[in-house]
Parts: sequence; structure tokens; C-alpha cells
Amino acid sequence: AHVARELVALKPDLLAVVGEFVHALAPHADALGDRLLTASDPPALGPALVARLRGDEVIVLKASRGVALERILPALTARANPSD
Repeated sequence: AHVARELVALKPDLLAVVGEFVHALAPHADALGDRLLTASDPPALGPALVARLRGDEVIVLKASRGVALERILPALTARANPSD
């Protein structure tokens, strides 16, 4: 809950979360509005996140090892290199 409050206080343009962390941000959903993007797992988050990108963002990926957040990388890589 503490980390969720700190993230909300940063006022990010977009906050994308998966798994159990979705529940930690539930109390902040109204404050974040459409800036909160949630998914059940990384493969579901990848395409949803890509759809929200403009192309000039800095993206920081952080998760516990068990989440295997790197599973969103194929979607991000395809977005970054559309000719591949």
C-alpha cells in the first residue's frame, strides 16, 4: 500500500500494473482515472500498454522476479521496430 501511495503521488502520465499490484492501486483508481492501466498478467498488459504509447515515452519496468514482466517486451519491441 505504501508503494502504491508513492506511485500515485508522483502523478505519472500512465501507470501500468499487473497481478497482485492491481489490488494495491484499487483505492487510487478514481484519482488516477484513465492514467491507470491494469492487466491480469504481463502478456495481457503488453498490447494494452503499446496501444497507449505515443512514441516518446520513457518506460520503467519493475516487478518481482515471479511476475516475469519481461513477457511484455515482445509487444514493446514490435512497437519500437514495426518494420521487423
